[in-house]
Amino acid sequence: MRNIEIHWDYSNSKEISFYDGVLSKKSFQTHCLMFFGFDNLVDDNDIIVKKKNGDYISARELLDNDGSYTNKSIRPAHNILRILMADGFKWKSLLE
Repeated sequence: MRNIEIHWDYSNSKEISFYDGVLSKKSFQTHCLMFFGFDNLVDDNDIIVKKKNGDYISARELLDNDGSYTNKSIRPAHNILRILMADGFKWKSLLE
């Protein structure tokens, strides 16, 4: 299982580059938003974008369509990176 954690507005000095992330077979942290897409979801992995205050958006949870991120239906064909960049998602808090 390979989970990808993308840091939105902070750094912890453990992030790796896009190139190293493509080659990685294990979980990693990065700043590169290019990994935030359904094409990178395989098996039981997840791609999470996190803010420094703990709020997050999970690609795996987006497919649940439970209304916690958006009122619209999300399908694997959607470009979730573009929706994220357009501020089309509500961030979920770790306290929820």
